[in-house]
Amino acid sequence: MQDPTDHDLLHTALRETEEEIFVRSEEIRILGQHPPLPNHLNTLEITPFLGFLGDIDITRMRYNPSEVAQLFTLTIAQLADPSLKSWRQSGRAAYKIPVYSGGPQEVWGITAFIIQSLLKNVLH
Repeated sequence: MQDPTDHDLLHTALRETEEEIFVRSEEIRILGQHPPLPNHLNTLEITPFLGFLGDIDITRMRYNPSEVAQLFTLTIAQLADPSLKSWRQSGRAAYKIPVYSGGPQEVWGITAFIIQSLLKNVLH
């Protein structure tokens, strides 16, 4: 969430990244900003940024357990593999949501919508 002291949405994203997974802003090369997306209740907008960290060793990364349950990675090849993507009904809603498998956890919800949009816009 944006704090009143954040200069802009990029500052918010970088601050949140540092709070959640202890990656400092100077370690991230920002590649772009995605247009805002509404959450499932349409009560707030999420503005994703795409950043590059270079080579990382996920086993050495730390995270804030009060903010993050688990860290894991999926490669672009895994995310782009149609056999690892499915669609599921979203509760009682009249729409389906994308779900990405291939890692230790499924990726779904707003994160999956962001990934889907980025893959569509970057890879096609």
